Parts: sequence; structure tokens; C-alpha cells
Amino acid sequence: IVARRSLGTAKYWNAVANELNALGPPIHNRNEWKEIWYDYCDTLKDQLVDNYVKNKDTGKYPWDLTNFTPLEKRVIDMMCLVKSLQPIPNTRAWGLPHMSPVKLVSNEVQPQLSQPPVPPEPQPQPEMDTTVGCVRNRRHRYRSLAELQLLELRKLAKVNRKLYLLKQKELKVKNKQLLLMKQRLKMDIEIAQKRLEWDREMAEV
Repeated sequence: IVARRSLGTAKYWNAVANELNALGPPIHNRNEWKEIWYDYCDTLKDQLVDNYVKNKDTGKYPWDLTNFTPLEKRVIDMMCLVKSLQPIPNTRAWGLPHMSPVKLVSNEVQPQLSQPPVPPEPQPQPEMDTTVGCVRNRRHRYRSLAELQLLELRKLAKVNRKLYLLKQKELKVKNKQLLLMKQRLKMDIEIAQKRLEWDREMAEV
């Protein structure tokens, strides 16, 4: 699915619905999957992040640490959520000095060494194709930015829809109030006319 993915086409969402519904539950049609897709992926990514943070030193694969359903595993695979959590090798966060990982020290008294510790020999870094790596990183960054922008637009559309529905409700209430006012005015006119006719009849008598 990912290879021929085109998020705006009905063909893509038909393929998504058919494949995921075969692994379900949950079971949704094409439009329902399209509507909940990003929220569903965000929920899975939050679970993966939580597992990654808590168990990053165990050496286990993130989805081996929790009970994901076959459908959830397929979505994780399709959206490359595990790869998005893995740090880029040989890089560090901007603005932070490079620090070696902190190790826990037991409460037992450690014996003093008679000789200064020998610094570890530098480990050879694996060779990698920097050009391909940079291109892949840029593509991943651009895709992530595009996804974030799409999520923001979806949130804005939801807010605008809620505002539109509220305005529609207010308009309906105002229309009902206007209709009641018209009916009341009509009744007042009829009562006034009847009183006038009654006064005329009494005057003739």
C-alpha cells in the first residue's frame, strides 16, 4: 500500500480499508478510516514512544514490549512509526554538548585502583553512504513537516466546523424566536380588531 500511496485518492483508501478490515477489529469503511487515520496513528506512536523511553536499554524491539494487535502492527509498518523513533546515527541534539551515557553506581564501596584507568580505544565507525543518508533524512523531515501541517489543517477544519454548527444552532433559535414574535403580534392584532368590533356593536345599541 505504501509504495502506491496517494492519500487523496479513493483507490488508496479502498485498499487500506480492505487490508486493515481483514485484520480487524476495528472495522471501518473507506471514509471512516480516512477520517480517523491520523488520530489513530498518533495514538500508536504515543504508545511506541512510551515503550521506547521506558525500555530503550533492554535491547528489545518496541512492539515486542506491548500487546499490539495484528491490525496495529500493520499500521505501524505502513507508516514506518518505529523508524521515526530511531535517532539518526552520529548526530546529537542542537544546543546540547555531547555527553557519555550515565551509568548507575551501586552503594557498595569500590576498591581504589592503583593505576589510572586506561581510556578505551576508539571504535571504528561503520561506513555509510552520506549522500543517500542525507537524502533519506531530508525526505523523512519533509514528510514529517507535511504531516504536521496536514494535522494542523485538519484540527483547524474541525474547529471551523464546530463554529459553523454553533452559528447554525443560534440562527435556528433566532428564527424560532422571530416566528413566535410574529405569531404573538398576529394574535394581538386579532384581539384588537375584536375589541374594536365589540365597541362598535355596543355603541350602536
